[in-house]
Amino acid sequence: MYVQALEQRTLIDFENIDEITVEDLHFWTGLNHNQFNELLDQVPSLRRGSNTPRTDLGIYLSKIRTGEPSIRLSTVFNKSRQTIDRKINFTRRYLFNDFVPLHLGFDHITRSEVIERNRVLPNHIFGIGETPKAILICDGLYIFIQKSSNFLFQRNSYSLHKYQNLIKPFMIVCGDGYIIDVTGPYDATTSDASIMQQILQNHDGPMEEAPINYFLEEGDVFILDRGFRDSIPLLESYGYVAHVPLSVTRGESQLTTDLANKSRRVTLCRWVVETINGRFKRDFKIFRHKVFNRTLPNTMKDFKIAAAIINCFQEPYEDSRYTNQFIDIINNVNNHNHLCDYVLEHNLNRQKVAFIRMQADLPELADFPRLTHEDLILIAVGTYHLKIARSYCSEHIKQTGVYEL
Repeated sequence: MYVQALEQRTLIDFENIDEITVEDLHFWTGLNHNQFNELLDQVPSLRRGSNTPRTDLGIYLSKIRTGEPSIRLSTVFNKSRQTIDRKINFTRRYLFNDFVPLHLGFDHITRSEVIERNRVLPNHIFGIGETPKAILICDGLYIFIQKSSNFLFQRNSYSLHKYQNLIKPFMIVCGDGYIIDVTGPYDATTSDASIMQQILQNHDGPMEEAPINYFLEEGDVFILDRGFRDSIPLLESYGYVAHVPLSVTRGESQLTTDLANKSRRVTLCRWVVETINGRFKRDFKIFRHKVFNRTLPNTMKDFKIAAAIINCFQEPYEDSRYTNQFIDIINNVNNHNHLCDYVLEHNLNRQKVAFIRMQADLPELADFPRLTHEDLILIAVGTYHLKIARSYCSEHIKQTGVYEL
């Protein structure tokens, strides 16, 4: 009996979930005990269709959380690889049918709820008007896949930009990072602008029945990157307002002050979708790895389930505590740039300067302004530039110690 008990025991017993530590449960599933039970309650089909629903849900979550192959999970849960695969497949089906529609898609949320999720800063910059506007931020991301022996699929899935085979899910998120919908997958050769055009025109369905056009109203706002430029005329034809960072015109070396300020206002609000992209590969390691062709048909289902889990259990982004100061700075955006005039007049942007080590307490630096970290955040209107400042400086320093602008 003792030997039999040893043979049947598992390293992680989801049926006795209270015996699993908080750390172990989070490592394998990314959830705590209450979240695990809440997720199970939202999948009634799994309870009806399985004698061990907790184990089945735990195995599936462990699969997408860790990205481990089924043969390795079989040693953890003391089951055959075939059993692990079978449990993963029907748990995926139940989650996709029961759980995903509750937390993903244009039918699970209203336009007014999207408006309520507008953060203060994007709303101040882009939502100005007599009536509140829905603000949507869109972007695609990459899931890398194996090469294919199907020549047509191989050609469509090979990215000349990434030099790898990949597919592209596409996300539409609110201003606070809540995911409205995930569409796709799209070919690696399909640009973001083409994806947006397909969404607006309902892909292969009747154009007048496109869900996004039923959902939105004229005047609603899209915050996009430069890859969407070719779709802007179509967006505007539907009455939507699109904002993208501007590009340097031919013959110019940099944006003018006015154009740079307009671009910065877009990037100030677009970072949300970039960090949501990062959450997928941070929290669900299955998307970090190269997907095998055999499992490719289920990849988008796994991705949508992961998106629904993020929506259900992760907190949305809140406004920065510096938001009011940022707004005051943005309100001065139309003031004349005297600093730019001074730099151009004295050719300060065309000089090479050698870095010299110096101490902050030198007498000649007594009048140099002392800036706190908070001062720098306000000057940069955010923390992103502070994080990359060291890398930016190192890029311009030559081996001789000369700093070249």
